[in-house]
Amino acid sequence: MSSSTTYAASVAYPQPVVAALAVSHLGTRSVTWRVALFAGEYVEPAREGDEGAAGASAREGEDEGRAAEAALSGFTLADVQSPHAGGGAGRRVRLVRPAAGDGEPRAAAYGEAVHVFVDEESRRPVTELEEGMRRALLRLVVE
Repeated sequence: MSSSTTYAASVAYPQPVVAALAVSHLGTRSVTWRVALFAGEYVEPAREGDEGAAGASAREGEDEGRAAEAALSGFTLADVQSPHAGGGAGRRVRLVRPAAGDGEPRAAAYGEAVHVFVDEESRRPVTELEEGMRRALLRLVVE
């Protein structure tokens, strides 16, 4: 296993973090993971019957989706939920946009890790990945 991380900005509790994961190389018995962490912010839910908020939220979500797609270039994002009861569990999170500049979210930290799969009994590298694992990892491959 080898890994590297570059820290570009700070993120501090209780601010939520959005994690992105991709596979940059899939070998016969190894995978190279790409990981990025982005500063997030909680999204206030639209109130029922508040059409203005719902409309603005939908447009805002579309804009953020395009910005996140451009910034992540191949990373797969999922909604993040806080694990702390009462501290935001189940609340929606979006990427924080920079105060100045081009407006695209920037990673607070990013890196890479190489993972070699080993046989459980022999503790030696496998000869090749199981087909189910390979199919699952292929869904995360980016160029």
